[in-house]
Amino acid sequence: MNSINCDIVSVWKDTMEKLKTVSEAAYTGWFSKTTPLAIVDNTIKIGVPDDFFRDWLTEHYSDLLEDSLKACSYNLKFEFLEGYPAPAENAKIAESAPAKESDEVQGWLFADDPLFAEPTAPAAEKAEAKNEMTSTTEEAPAPKKVIGLNINMLNMHTFQNFLVGEENRYAYETIKSVALNPGAMYNPLYIYGGTGVGKTHLLQAVANEAISHNPSLSIRYTTCEELLNDFVELVKDHKNMYDFRTAMRNVDIFLVDDVHILGKSPRLQEEFFNTFNTLYNSRKQIILTSDKQPSDIEGLEDRLVSRFESGLTQEINAPEFETRLAILRAIRGDNSVKVKISDAVLEFIANNITSSVRRLKGAFIRVTAYANMHKDTIITIDHAEKLLANLITKEMVAKTVYIDDIQRAVAQHFNIKISDILGNARPKNIAEPRMAAMYLSRKLTGHSLPEIGSSFGKNHATVINAIKKVPELCEKSEEFKRSLQHIEHQLTRH
Repeated sequence: MNSINCDIVSVWKDTMEKLKTVSEAAYTGWFSKTTPLAIVDNTIKIGVPDDFFRDWLTEHYSDLLEDSLKACSYNLKFEFLEGYPAPAENAKIAESAPAKESDEVQGWLFADDPLFAEPTAPAAEKAEAKNEMTSTTEEAPAPKKVIGLNINMLNMHTFQNFLVGEENRYAYETIKSVALNPGAMYNPLYIYGGTGVGKTHLLQAVANEAISHNPSLSIRYTTCEELLNDFVELVKDHKNMYDFRTAMRNVDIFLVDDVHILGKSPRLQEEFFNTFNTLYNSRKQIILTSDKQPSDIEGLEDRLVSRFESGLTQEINAPEFETRLAILRAIRGDNSVKVKISDAVLEFIANNITSSVRRLKGAFIRVTAYANMHKDTIITIDHAEKLLANLITKEMVAKTVYIDDIQRAVAQHFNIKISDILGNARPKNIAEPRMAAMYLSRKLTGHSLPEIGSSFGKNHATVINAIKKVPELCEKSEEFKRSLQHIEHQLTRH
């Protein structure tokens, strides 16, 4: 295995200079804390402080780094290796640099992803100490009782900078009311939706809002994966669970992100069940987020499903076209974006990248990266289509819907069995859902009428009748219409 160490410094320097022209904030907050190690077998090895850095860089900034390497004519792959502390010089600069003034749109534009965030702050305890020594500055000290969140996240994820659209309005209004009056209503509050729609932003905004109104509150934010990792370590080392339980239960507000991970661990579910009961009986606020409804979490015990559903369950959906376009326009107007993209190109992106805010941002970055590298070129829709071809393909693949998915979703929504949909019973509560499933199969799949009929054990004439009848049912019943729209959205969202 040949290593080319002599060129690594210059390669990385060139690449970072190019990357900074696209997003200086991404460089300052993340890449400045990396360490170039070596080039091995056409792969550049990059040291990062820990697995958190590794995972975030891999998931969120791979395209940005890949484009920057190519722009410098380096045909290299890359790999992040944890366990390498940030270079002392960069760490010192980052620590002493004055905080930049935040844009009003920063937080909601970048929910769940600090791409344009300020440099990552140290742990909450260090932030507190630093703020105590610099109390004369305008920035308020980090709240002392928000456990699990550093000051950077608290500053970035607020209700004020969360963009509200029709797809997230109810979730936003509900969770904000809970933040202002924890434990009084909607307990537990369960928010679910796909990746990158702002669940983490809203959850962390609760901590921000609640502590600003009542600094005496004790608030704990955690991801379910962090809970699982801590629990596994304790079990593995045969340690006492007292501290683990106390950390979860000695709080006024308990915020848990990605609670669907509970399904992986029956033993953690036992601890979580007891903690849930303790907090609930003490009228402490519990807020949970997940990518699934409680009943859809594989491996989750029935008693936890019933607990999670005992309060208010609220869905947050992927942004609609108007919201996506507003997000793109706001990013374009951000001071850190040094190129201008036309409204037509933004509309093309908004029309084709529909799954999440995170992927929408990735698409915008890819287009602006190209624009930065070709400053004399006016970016057109043709350019955008070529640059985003693979992302658009992923969007199309992700939208693939199968007939059995439709049958399952319809049966679940109308609280009937799949065997009812495939059977011959004709009561209204079965016949109408069956027609809805056939109608959606025709609309959302590429199957022919005979193929759809065969999947339902019927002939194509029955499918034709369903396709004709469903719009009539929608006109007669607003409830049926909303049910059909809800099922379709569930099937096509990511």
